[in-house]
Amino acid sequence: MKSKKLLIIASVIGVLSLGIFTGAYFYAKTLVTPEKVREISLTFLKKTFPKSKIELGKTEINFGLSISVNVDKLSINGPKSDLVSLQNLTVNIPIFSILTGGGDLTISLNSPNVHYIESGKTNNWSMALASTKKKVKVTKAEAADNASKKVVKASAIAIPTFLLNSTASLNVENLILHYKLKDGSKGSVNLEKVLFKKIGVKNSSAYEISSKLNYKMKSGESVDLNALLIGQFNLTEIISKQRIETVSVLKIRSLRLPGVKKEFPEIKAEINTSVEKSGKVQVDSTISFLEKNKVSMNILLNNGSVSIDNINTELLLKDLLEIGGVRIASLSPKSSSIKLNGSLKINKKGYITPNLKFSLGPDLTYVDKNFTTKTTLTGSLVKKSFSAKAEAKILDGTVIFQNVMALDLNNPPSAKNIPKSNTLLNVQNISITEGLIQEMLYKEKLDKTTASASGSSGESDKKEEAAPVPIIPPGDLTIKMNNVKIGSKPFNLESKINLSPSKIEVSDTSFNFSNGSGTSSAVVNLSKDSTNGVFDFQLKKFDLIALKPFLPENVLSAVLGVFTGKANGKFSLTSKGTSYDVLTNVKATNGELKGLNLGDYIRPILMKIPKVGEKYATKEIDVDGKFSSLSLNGRFTEKLYTIKSTKFIDSKKYLEVSGNGKVSPHANKRSQFDVVYKDLSGKVSKVLRKEIGRDTVPLRLVGNGFSLKPDIEYTLKKVSKTAIKVQAKKQVKKFLDKKGKKKINKLLKGLFN
Repeated sequence: MKSKKLLIIASVIGVLSLGIFTGAYFYAKTLVTPEKVREISLTFLKKTFPKSKIELGKTEINFGLSISVNVDKLSINGPKSDLVSLQNLTVNIPIFSILTGGGDLTISLNSPNVHYIESGKTNNWSMALASTKKKVKVTKAEAADNASKKVVKASAIAIPTFLLNSTASLNVENLILHYKLKDGSKGSVNLEKVLFKKIGVKNSSAYEISSKLNYKMKSGESVDLNALLIGQFNLTEIISKQRIETVSVLKIRSLRLPGVKKEFPEIKAEINTSVEKSGKVQVDSTISFLEKNKVSMNILLNNGSVSIDNINTELLLKDLLEIGGVRIASLSPKSSSIKLNGSLKINKKGYITPNLKFSLGPDLTYVDKNFTTKTTLTGSLVKKSFSAKAEAKILDGTVIFQNVMALDLNNPPSAKNIPKSNTLLNVQNISITEGLIQEMLYKEKLDKTTASASGSSGESDKKEEAAPVPIIPPGDLTIKMNNVKIGSKPFNLESKINLSPSKIEVSDTSFNFSNGSGTSSAVVNLSKDSTNGVFDFQLKKFDLIALKPFLPENVLSAVLGVFTGKANGKFSLTSKGTSYDVLTNVKATNGELKGLNLGDYIRPILMKIPKVGEKYATKEIDVDGKFSSLSLNGRFTEKLYTIKSTKFIDSKKYLEVSGNGKVSPHANKRSQFDVVYKDLSGKVSKVLRKEIGRDTVPLRLVGNGFSLKPDIEYTLKKVSKTAIKVQAKKQVKKFLDKKGKKKINKLLKGLFN
């Protein structure tokens, strides 16, 4: 019986509620008309944009279980440019669902166009918005306190249960944002879809933004991409914890960047974001592409400072080269990757403090037809201290390059601000063959020369531009080479070089090559208009054959020997030409001047000397360029080579040639070289002494530049004085030997008989 009464009471209450709702519904329908909605909307928009022209299209309201408001057109034109326009706006309010357990209020926008234009320190939106109230300065503490009070007040408002179960959604189709920035760049962002789905207090809300970006830079180049952002957030936690937390996934496709030939592969970013009411922002992100490439980090923005921690980056080199369209024929990246780990801090004042480690490798391989190199690079940047180390395995040995410098990210390096560095180049146990050196030094140059010669003749008429002054980082460079074999000769070197933008100073350089050794020093001054310097070079028992691998074929075949001596001087290179002044004093033993036969110079002169030629014709004086000793003391400038003294003794010690003179390096200038020939064998000296009264022959070589020929008249004139005396004595003696002796005997016989 009681159940029946309860059923009757519930039915009556239901009928009454339905009647009240129906009455209220039809009463609201008479009050809410399209005209009133349009009037209220225009009033609100005009107050918001008082300086703008607003056009609101036809407004329709449809009543049913849901109330649908539709505006077919809206445009807002600012004082100087358009702000926004759209083709259709629809608001759907499911009244019945909301009242009976929860519904989803939906706002839909179709094809909105938004314009953003910067002009000086303002933009078109700032100029269009109202500024009726004067701004009151509020401290950060007051602003935070006010915000907290508003949130508390809002959370304290009693919300009906039927609204707690309801949600709201925003759906925007084909939103186009047109922008023009003050730096001259412009473009558009096409958001094909902006969807915030079921925003409510009892469930997690989702969002989806799909866009196309076309960013045109001031240079005329553009950046193009398609992006899709999907994520979720919880409105209840935003209200209760006063913190916005989102979990998102961003996918970027069809990315094209200026200077990169190929399209980037799909990039995926997983992003967790937390924004607190105090302004503290934390972002944890992991970016990946092509499976094995990733960049992850934790970013914290708090009270004006930025902290980037747990940086973990690994990018495969082969993928980067493929994306960049870069192909290096001899480079084999294999599994080599670029790694970056560590942290980066930026305080309120913008001061940067890095703690980073980086590497490239392992075993980045370079394959050449003559050798293979495997290189690994490691380094770090901690506060202001930068260090790097590269180790290459090559030619059965190791090359190590180490660099340390002070590097301040708060004062980045520039052409006028290059940090000083300390560098070590350590070469150990490598073996370099003569063939490899010849291939590297001359084969490529020969190919380029041949290619240049086969080019158009017009190219030869082009004037070569002066090379710019190289930018040299200041610091100290130490070079060490131990147990290095060049050809078949052992080589060791240690050198210290001081570098600055305007000077290169080489000091304390010493080396051992084969069985010889040497030291050197130099100072080179660099400037925009000239390069000049001084140098000093000393050798001790240095066998020139050791240099053969470094010189073109057949060049060193002209001079061989073991040299001891020194050379020092100065030089200058300007736009007007090259000048130099070098003093040289060297001695050599057991060598050869190939292609030189001193007999070719001496024989013609001796043949011209009367009474000597016919005697000399039977003697052998052919001497090749081999010598037992050779010395040279001279001064060499760009205008004149002054030989103070030189002496040549052949390997068999048949002859000695000494002399001095002045030789011009220019083919049109006069040269003269005076030589004294001395026979050491005794074969020719006996004839010379007997016929011309001396065992030496003076020679003079004359001509232009290095084209010298013997001056026979000079030699004849020099030997004629002694030759006349000798020949006169020989005639007297001859007279006495033959006729005089008989006459004297007869005379004596007559006197004593």
